[in-house]
Amino acid sequence: ISTEFLNKLQKDSLDNLKNKFTLVHFDNLNGEGISCNLKITDEMVADDKTAFDVLIGNEKLFQRFAVKISSAAQKRIQELEEEGKTVIQVVINSQIAMVVALQEKHLCRPEALTVCNYLRNAGYEIHMITGDHKHSALKIADVLKIDHKNVVYRAYPNAKKERVQL
Repeated sequence: ISTEFLNKLQKDSLDNLKNKFTLVHFDNLNGEGISCNLKITDEMVADDKTAFDVLIGNEKLFQRFAVKISSAAQKRIQELEEEGKTVIQVVINSQIAMVVALQEKHLCRPEALTVCNYLRNAGYEIHMITGDHKHSALKIADVLKIDHKNVVYRAYPNAKKERVQL
């Protein structure tokens, strides 16, 4: 992407930004992220690089598309996940462009422990199925006093549904 174009883009408002791109393709991959192709429609682009393949999501998405992530980036992602953060990666044309780390104010809803304790006292065994990565899932399990052997993490939405229906 030309520096001139990026500089202009930074000055534009978000409302004007949507006029700069045309969404050519969009695919939502449940439990992984999104894949899309954007075409720049701005007249300022003078080079041939007017289309971009964009992936936004977790490591399952990048495995699906065989995106290579440097060991330095992998290390940083692992550190962020070990802190209990949800990591979202942005890849443009097979190159990692950004890593975003998200952390909620609370690991889980304040009433979740009360509900788990109530169910435990009623004789139920508590299990947790989540799409979160291992570190976040186990931190939440610790807060809710759920045995780690009863935690399934990185589950796809359909896998959650199938597991609950058993």
